[in-house]
Amino acid sequence: MEIIQKRLAGLFEVIPEKNTDERGFFLRLFDEKIFKELNLPDISRVQESCIFTKERFTLRGLHISLPPHLEAKTVTAIRGITLWVAVDVRKGSETFGQWTAIELNGDLCNTMVASRGFAHGCISRTDDCCLISTADNEFSEQHGVRINWDDPDLGIDWKNFNTKPILRTDYPEPFMSFAEFVRIYGGVEIE
Repeated sequence: MEIIQKRLAGLFEVIPEKNTDERGFFLRLFDEKIFKELNLPDISRVQESCIFTKERFTLRGLHISLPPHLEAKTVTAIRGITLWVAVDVRKGSETFGQWTAIELNGDLCNTMVASRGFAHGCISRTDDCCLISTADNEFSEQHGVRINWDDPDLGIDWKNFNTKPILRTDYPEPFMSFAEFVRIYGGVEIE
């Protein structure tokens, strides 16, 4: 298992070792002992979800759950390629408001591991993407906040090659700007 510390503290990429033979392959997505030895976030699985995206350039996010429903999470690529973006929204963090991206690839079955305090979003790079997401806390719609994916203050490079992304259009309220998020919440406190 290869563990890569990303630019933002508390965010990692895990690339599992794939053992392949004529039957197919076997790989370990999680190893508690290795995660503990490397001080990766302890993400006890409270919820596990499958995210399937039918069309290329479909964008989800940015989403964050506020206390008491903050989530540490893992996201593993099972099929297709998805660019996963995490934005640091932790109060007092040296990298507050900064983002990083991990290309999750089903051929690698690589995983993004994030501590609590990140807003998340993703864009599918291929058709028929499938991800498995685990979280250490219950999801609560009423504690969820949506931040504009294309906020100029964040300047996220979604690498969609000048193609307009496919977005969900039925949200009851618009996404807020990052400046609004900071003005209203100031970031999130990590317990």
